[in-house]
Amino acid sequence: VRSADGHTAYMPLQHRYGVSIDPNSPFGHSLFLFRLALVTIGVLILWNLKQIFRHITTAEGFRGSVVKRLKILALLFIGYDLLKWLDYLVFDHFIDIAFPEAQLRMITTVGRGLFIALILWVIAVVYERGIFLEQENALTI
Repeated sequence: VRSADGHTAYMPLQHRYGVSIDPNSPFGHSLFLFRLALVTIGVLILWNLKQIFRHITTAEGFRGSVVKRLKILALLFIGYDLLKWLDYLVFDHFIDIAFPEAQLRMITTVGRGLFIALILWVIAVVYERGIFLEQENALTI
């Protein structure tokens, strides 16, 4: 089934629908920008993980740069989840315009990034406490 403007179509699958969008339409451009932003955040997450693993050594113990990177990583996961939620809202808006009678909704999971961010933030606080204890231990005779 094609929309009135011809830029969007959906086809029934087993209790679901696959949506195809013309990449040269405004909807296609916005989807591309959202996906590009999500991929960019994903690359930044991987790069920060690489930096964290590079800075963790058994010889040096706790380092302040790891705490900073863990907190940045937590914020990136929050940003990823918020962007995914915004993508969901924009997608549903465009689909409602294209097919108002179909009542189509995108199936997505939002919330995992917030949960991961919370765990990373707790790890960063514990790691920060480890730095404090290590510094305090160095001052003790």
